[in-house]
Amino acid sequence: RITYEVLDDLSQQGYIPKEFIDKVEYIEWEGEYKDLRYIPNAHYSEILLIDDDEGWIKPEQKNQWISIGEYDPYLVQGEDHELERVRSILEEKVDKTEAT
Repeated sequence: RITYEVLDDLSQQGYIPKEFIDKVEYIEWEGEYKDLRYIPNAHYSEILLIDDDEGWIKPEQKNQWISIGEYDPYLVQGEDHELERVRSILEEKVDKTEAT
């Protein structure tokens, strides 16, 4: 599924605000990995990559990776706890960043 379709599903289910989708920039990946160095105007250490497939992550960028279970649009709202888990991880990372 295309990233924007997944985000739209999540927005319709109330997991993310619709305005967030307008701010997302889709990066075209080339090659063997999703290389965070392709993202303009940022160092890869400033970026987090949330993905369900470790095989796409460059070995030297695994510290930037947050593993998530495969997205299943057929789960009934409230059954998918992956978003809650990832949100908790992101909030923890933000708290650590703000503390330094």
